[in-house]
Amino acid sequence: MKLNVFRFRSTRTAFILLMAPVLIGLTLLLIFMDTSHDHKEFQQQLQSTANLLTKSYRNLLADPLWNVDTERAQQLLDTIANNCHVAGTIVFDDTFSHFGSNGILSGLTHQEVLVLTELIEKQQYTLKDLLLIHTKDTNSLTLPHGSIFRTTDIFFTTDAGGGEKVGSMFIVMTAKENISKFNSRLKHDVFNILIITAGLILTLLFVYSRTTSLPLKRLHDVILAIQNGDEHVVVRWESNDEIGQAIRAFNELQTQQLKFKRELIKSKEEWENTFNSITDIVSLQNTDMQFVKVNQAGCISLELPADEILGKHCYEIFHGSDKPCTGCPVLVTKETFQPYSAEIYHEKLDKTFLVSAAPVIDQDGQLTHITHVGKDISDYKELEKERLRLASAIDQAFETVMITDVEGFIQYVNPAFEKTTGYSSKEAIGLHAHFLNSGAQSPSFYEKMWHTIRMGNTWRGHFTNKHKDGSLLEEEATVSPVKDSNGKITNFIAVKRDVSREISLEKQLRQATKMEAIGTLAGGIAHDFNNILAAILGYSEMARAQLPADDPIGKDLDQVIKAGHRATDLVKQILTFSRQGEEDLKPLKVQIIQKEVLKLLRSSLPATIQLKESIDTGCGSILADATQLHQVLMNLCTNAKHAIGSELGTIGLSLSEVEISATNTIAGCPQLVHGFYLDLEISDTGCGMDSLTQSKIFDPFFTTKAKGQGTGLGLSVVHGIIKQHKGEMTVSSELNQGTVFHIYLPVIDHQEVQAEQVLPEAIPGGNEQLLLVDDEPVIAHMLERTLHSLGYTITVFSNPIVALNSYTLNPDAYDLVITDMTMPEMTGTTLSQRLLALSPDLPIILCTGFSEALDEAKAKSLGIREYVTKPVDKRTLAKAIRRALRVSS
Repeated sequence: MKLNVFRFRSTRTAFILLMAPVLIGLTLLLIFMDTSHDHKEFQQQLQSTANLLTKSYRNLLADPLWNVDTERAQQLLDTIANNCHVAGTIVFDDTFSHFGSNGILSGLTHQEVLVLTELIEKQQYTLKDLLLIHTKDTNSLTLPHGSIFRTTDIFFTTDAGGGEKVGSMFIVMTAKENISKFNSRLKHDVFNILIITAGLILTLLFVYSRTTSLPLKRLHDVILAIQNGDEHVVVRWESNDEIGQAIRAFNELQTQQLKFKRELIKSKEEWENTFNSITDIVSLQNTDMQFVKVNQAGCISLELPADEILGKHCYEIFHGSDKPCTGCPVLVTKETFQPYSAEIYHEKLDKTFLVSAAPVIDQDGQLTHITHVGKDISDYKELEKERLRLASAIDQAFETVMITDVEGFIQYVNPAFEKTTGYSSKEAIGLHAHFLNSGAQSPSFYEKMWHTIRMGNTWRGHFTNKHKDGSLLEEEATVSPVKDSNGKITNFIAVKRDVSREISLEKQLRQATKMEAIGTLAGGIAHDFNNILAAILGYSEMARAQLPADDPIGKDLDQVIKAGHRATDLVKQILTFSRQGEEDLKPLKVQIIQKEVLKLLRSSLPATIQLKESIDTGCGSILADATQLHQVLMNLCTNAKHAIGSELGTIGLSLSEVEISATNTIAGCPQLVHGFYLDLEISDTGCGMDSLTQSKIFDPFFTTKAKGQGTGLGLSVVHGIIKQHKGEMTVSSELNQGTVFHIYLPVIDHQEVQAEQVLPEAIPGGNEQLLLVDDEPVIAHMLERTLHSLGYTITVFSNPIVALNSYTLNPDAYDLVITDMTMPEMTGTTLSQRLLALSPDLPIILCTGFSEALDEAKAKSLGIREYVTKPVDKRTLAKAIRRALRVSS
């Protein structure tokens, strides 16, 4: 680009044009200053004269005005007019009537004089405006610059010494002579100043030609040289004046411009390198979508050189089309003048590009070009698909996934987390992960876990967390650190699985294993133990029957009998919770049992304990053993009474019906099948239990009571009974907060069957011939004496084979056979089968301490009439004999 050079057509003419106004201005300034000084002196002289005349003639005119001597007044005014500075005077009497005048004020009225006074004070020096009110003189009157106007009132002094106003006088003063002198001197001064000014101009022209014109000409020559391409030429001038400083500044500017040009070239090269180093396709297009510039990545991607791309249309090069593609960002930007981006699939390259367009706007707001950037996002699209698949898998995973930052604050949770914990993602995100802690694990547990993962290792273990509703949540977890490319830990990810159901089932399995072990033990000892108890009870009862009621020894035997019955109940309890006892389940309304229990409790509870009931009478029936269910309720209520002790408290007994479904489950009882259940709740406000005690309450022989107050079989028996009834039970308790038991029993559709009330009756007897077989001599002798006391004739055998042979020889000698179950050489069932083979209608009573292989139903299926368990009391045995003989008859 050519430089614009100022061409000096004539430096002298330019100098003159510059200096002439300056010198003329200086001349006028001097004249003005001199004139102002003289004018000021003239004004002072004129004011002094006016003051003197006004003062002198004011007193002289007082007498003519008083005496109305107009002639004398006019003479005095003519005298004043002789003064060369007086332009006119006028006198008015006290009525403002004209009394005398001369000069320019002749014939004016008082009002006209006042107007003239105002005009003079405003520096209005003509009477042009005065003609509006005074028309007899049509000529304009010009007053010299600096004229002044004086007015004064005239007073006449009387003999009495007072003064009275008799009129007023007006006088106009001008400086005619002074002005003439001033004009003459001004002409002389102007001439001298013009001569001096001409000399100065000539002198300045010479100095200018040496100090200004020459360096400017050299500067002009250098500018022409630069314009012709010689960038390194400079002006040589050694002067240190303003011109020299200007030339040096020009040389510095030229040096900076050369430096700037080099930097501009370097910047352009750097921009070109940067433009071509961008891996995305970058191009500049005009408003017709033709390529103006394209980077190297674009040429490589399109496999075309730049000269074959420039000038071509965008859609022509990229898509081989004659019109823009649908949704083209360049087209949108062209229409809207706004940046726009879109994903475009390139069939030829089989790639997806993120195409961005942005407008280039000039200072007038017009679109000049459009930048076009195409970024290959094919790999990103694949990664996005993989990320979406991974996110979908995490969202649909059954396991809980939680991501935190390095401080443990939650950043992400999946839907399984919401379902498992009850907390939504909005509630959880931003909270610290420890908000789920239940307190079941110690602080050292978590410290060890955090230490492990912060060291970069994976931690695996078990959490007992807390659900939103407050229930405990058992989870198996794996917590791993997430590291960036530099190995720095950025996040932690926890994958957890809800194992609450598995933990519950595991507890129940352990409980069942314990029960099975106790059951095995019970089955092994029950037979022998019952035989011992049978002997103890039998002989004690016989001995007690032989003593008077008030005999001290009889009282001791009563304690022995009482202890024997307690031992009998203990064996029955063992057999019950080990599921070895007999089941007699019938349709039953639990409400009836609850009412009976409540009656017993009200009579036995102290006044400090309040009993509350909430029983839904509309609940359905269940299959149950009334006696066992009664035992369950009494056991739990008795425990509640002991938990409250002597303190004030409440025992609650309620009954309701619930439905178990996929959406409504019972925590702690995941094994319950779907259907309707009775919810039997027993609660108290007693001392409560800690978690360790709760985990052991169903264990056999575990008790919190003092020695001699319990065997520890109460709750284990309750648990066994509920299991027999195909039900489940849960317990929740806190120390000093009380305990709540829930028993869930399946509902049936059978009609209610009420238990028959058994009235006490006498012990029946008879005179029949009985055959007794028992390998225990003590038991055999005890039973012989018991049956003999009832009137029966007894034949006793300790060996079953001998007994069989005896019956075979004389079957008509016996009306009924009583045999033990477990005997050497032959069991009671085998003996019974041999006897029934001989006499099918023979009444047989099987008496056993315990038999795992035979129960009452199986015994009767073999033809055995009655099945009784040891130890058997006198009444039970007597009734069994009469029932067996009654069927036979």
